[in-house]
Amino acid sequence: RLVWVIAPSLHRQTVVVLYGIAVAHNRALRIRDQHMNALIARIGLAALVCCAAASTVAQEADAQETLALHTLFERDWEASARDFPEWATYRGDHRFGDKLTDMSAAAIATRDARVQSTLADARAIRRERLSSADRVSLDLFLERAQRSVEMAAFPAYRTLSLRALGGPHTALPDLLNVSPVQRREQVLQMIARIEAMPQRMDDEIAQLRRGMAAGYVSSRDVLQRVLTQIDTQLPADVTTSPYYTPFTRLSKDIPAAEQTA
Repeated sequence: RLVWVIAPSLHRQTVVVLYGIAVAHNRALRIRDQHMNALIARIGLAALVCCAAASTVAQEADAQETLALHTLFERDWEASARDFPEWATYRGDHRFGDKLTDMSAAAIATRDARVQSTLADARAIRRERLSSADRVSLDLFLERAQRSVEMAAFPAYRTLSLRALGGPHTALPDLLNVSPVQRREQVLQMIARIEAMPQRMDDEIAQLRRGMAAGYVSSRDVLQRVLTQIDTQLPADVTTSPYYTPFTRLSKDIPAAEQTA
């Protein structure tokens, strides 16, 4: 319409050109709108397909395979609490609060064998029959187990337990800081752990010696820090020792006579 309004004052050829431009512009707008509508329709269809697929996957998850996976997870969780009782304490499981991780060569071999068996069990689960969430869980579980199995191939490297920020010599003081001491049995558990420390250190020393025999030793700088960390645990005033600190926060529910016994 704009073309015909201005037409009387323009040359005939100019009018024709303007008309052509207007027609082309209108056609381009129509094409754009058609493409946008088609795109919106495709996005909507894709969303519906995804929702349907997710629903189908959820519906098609095999109950027996799902149970096998969850049973495996529970079995591994329980085994990790027994194998690494310190970690169990950190996560709030105090059933093994009187124990420390067994670092003897035999115990390490037993744990390595368990991880290999667990990895085999996890691989036997048919991933395609699980829900999408369980597939992710299985993938993560497999990756962790596979990494542990691969690390077992380097026993000498695993003996490097002394690190700049700590190691077995700092693990128990750190653990005592979070160990519950509200009840008498909890305090007895904590004392049992302290009493188990000499054997744990003997096992760690044997580990370090095996590493030394294979040529694996922590750097001089790290070992100097380790000595400093040990010195801070042996103050002249025993009441400032990290091993004594838990006894300063005993619950009032424990009779005074028992606290001083």
